[in-house]
Amino acid sequence: MPQGKGFFYWFDKFCKGVLIFCGLFFSIVAGAAGGVVGAYLRDLPAIEKLKVYEPEKVARLYDDRGEVFAEYFVQRRILIPLDQVPRDLINALLAIEDNNFYSHFGVDWRGIARAAIVNFASGKIREGGSTITQQLSKVLFLNPEKTLERKVKEALVALQLEKKYTKNEILELYLNQIYFGSGAYGVESAALTYCGKHAKDLNTAECALIAGLPRLPTFYSPFNNYDIAKRRRDIVLSRMADLGYISRQKAQEFSKTPLNIKKEKRWESKAPYFSEYIRQYIENTYGAEFLYKKGIKVYTPLNLKMQNAAKKAFEKGLMEISRIKRFKTVPPELRDMILEEYSKPDVFEKDKLYYGEVTETKNDYFLVKVGEFYGEVKKGQWEWTGAGSVREIVRKGDVVGLSLFEIRKGGEILFNLENHVEIQGAVVAIQPSTGYIRAMVGGLNFNFSKFNRAVQAKRQPGSAFKPFIYTTAIENGFTPSSIIMDTPVSFRGADGKTWTPGNYDEKFKGPTTLRTALEESRNVVAIKLVDKIGVGKVISTARKMGIESTLEPYLSLALGPSVVSLLEITSAYGVLANQGLRTLPISILKIEDSEGMTIEENYPKVQEVLKPEVAYVMTTLMRWVVERGTGKRVSELKMPVAGKTGTTNDFRDAWFVGFLPDMAAGVFVGYDDNREIGYKETGGKIAAPIWSDFIGACFKPEDVKDFSVPEGVVFVTVDADSGKPVSKDSQNGLVQAFIKGTEPGTGAEEVSGGGSETAAKPESLLDEGL
Repeated sequence: MPQGKGFFYWFDKFCKGVLIFCGLFFSIVAGAAGGVVGAYLRDLPAIEKLKVYEPEKVARLYDDRGEVFAEYFVQRRILIPLDQVPRDLINALLAIEDNNFYSHFGVDWRGIARAAIVNFASGKIREGGSTITQQLSKVLFLNPEKTLERKVKEALVALQLEKKYTKNEILELYLNQIYFGSGAYGVESAALTYCGKHAKDLNTAECALIAGLPRLPTFYSPFNNYDIAKRRRDIVLSRMADLGYISRQKAQEFSKTPLNIKKEKRWESKAPYFSEYIRQYIENTYGAEFLYKKGIKVYTPLNLKMQNAAKKAFEKGLMEISRIKRFKTVPPELRDMILEEYSKPDVFEKDKLYYGEVTETKNDYFLVKVGEFYGEVKKGQWEWTGAGSVREIVRKGDVVGLSLFEIRKGGEILFNLENHVEIQGAVVAIQPSTGYIRAMVGGLNFNFSKFNRAVQAKRQPGSAFKPFIYTTAIENGFTPSSIIMDTPVSFRGADGKTWTPGNYDEKFKGPTTLRTALEESRNVVAIKLVDKIGVGKVISTARKMGIESTLEPYLSLALGPSVVSLLEITSAYGVLANQGLRTLPISILKIEDSEGMTIEENYPKVQEVLKPEVAYVMTTLMRWVVERGTGKRVSELKMPVAGKTGTTNDFRDAWFVGFLPDMAAGVFVGYDDNREIGYKETGGKIAAPIWSDFIGACFKPEDVKDFSVPEGVVFVTVDADSGKPVSKDSQNGLVQAFIKGTEPGTGAEEVSGGGSETAAKPESLLDEGL
């Protein structure tokens, strides 16, 4: 019989079985793991896409001097190359985020081990141990969920990135891609947002502040948690010292300094209505993605000096106009919005509207709080309200309008009381020779109302339409000395009703020259001119000069009832300044893509629509409006200015549109709900002062040349009342321009435009009693 098997025999069998089992087990596990990794790899995004990767970039609008005045973006990102990032900022980010960046292959196993211990101890995922490469993988290709699957994919993508790209390429992508809070993507945007400077200009302490943000941007933001942000910065400085990037002494010195933060608001447009006007065009033409994500550069003719002057003059004018109304405080439903928008000034400026809360009232003065500042309103600054004491107009807790009166040497701030401003309007300026829009104000406050009254509002221009009538008259044989009877007249309409127009002063002057009629804005004369020339010819003149809005073909057109926009009528007046040449308004000079390729470029489009001599004679007539007539308020500028006031019969709309030799500007004032501004509140009284303040802030008299005299124009000294030639030393004489051959004494001035089909002499108006 064979002997029984020994212990070692069975032990050997057992060990072989265990080894086989273990081998099978680990093969199964490895196969499963490989299958999972393989599945993840198949599910990973293609890293090659980075070769054509284009991050979302900021669109910028530039003024005529290359200054950015508005930005549009989804993510506010400004791309810069690695060589424009200061070494201290790179070192600070490496120190706090990934000090082994240049030695690992995309995954830091020591960091993962450390994170695993922390996560195991806490019972949940609290640290990720992610390298800079892994963070980049997450923001570029993956979702931010803290799951095991995402962490595995993150590591796998990071390994692939390290194979495809150099360390510096990965670092540059990271620095331009990562989010730093407060809407800032990338280090350049972060530097501007938090420090008000370019990344290349940051000092070491500022670099440490920026580097500490990506981990928890909102929590570490100095705007949200100053003390926490400072502690975070100091930790970064200490970490930099630990790794030898800076000395321990320097770290301690920087830690003793306060945070140098400056909240930058570059993306809040300095010309919001103009910016919105452009935004709408680009989005409608090229699409939203082109505007918000492609980093386009939009070059415009806007002049920020003129823009700021327009805004200041407009705001001042609306405050002055509002004082004619009974004083009232801010309605309760608007209180919070008003305080949020107006009550956080950095500095106080004259003629600027602020709002503040009344903190204390006395008999003849009261105290106010404007943001973090306190001030006083003395009796001399509120007595315009007509109240006998402070308590008749304000109570503690009221929110009131204010403007700066003065800041005294001791720092005491004195305010003027202002009415709550509800009236609106617009200002626009266009360079006639080019069509360039130099300034545009579409309302008092864009954040409260985005409705652009410079282009979207259509209002009745009143007498501001009359230059189109007089231009048509000059084209059709009338002269500045032509006589028209300013006498009562009636017209019977198609419905059988009789219309009897009158003048603003409810008087009639009898025989009146064209010059005087325009100067004094005589309604009856304008209506008789339209009747004799023909409504169709007037509409044709307005059309070729730039009025595109619907014009009603009735005699009442003379009084300006057909609504127009401020932009179109200002552009049309520019034809006269430009000696009969029309240039279409231009708001965009050029659009470039992020690589500098031109997408769109606009040049002045010029068309002669009036003879130069017609335009010049009309210009001289409109200069008399400023020198002697309804626009006299503007004459204080001591510049060559031509213009026309406009007021509707019910005082709902007030206008002044005028021009220098190479600048046309228009001002409109009125309530959005079309209520009355105030009895006898005319364009000459409330719109012209805004125009005057605006132009006066932009130009010096000695820098403005006179209007050029074209060929075919002669000058004659005529009597101001009769229009007949007089000697040069006549007390009632004035020098008037005429188209050569139509001047008084030649007989040609007797010929005037007729009706729609035939010509007639101006005397026929006298003969017919018109």
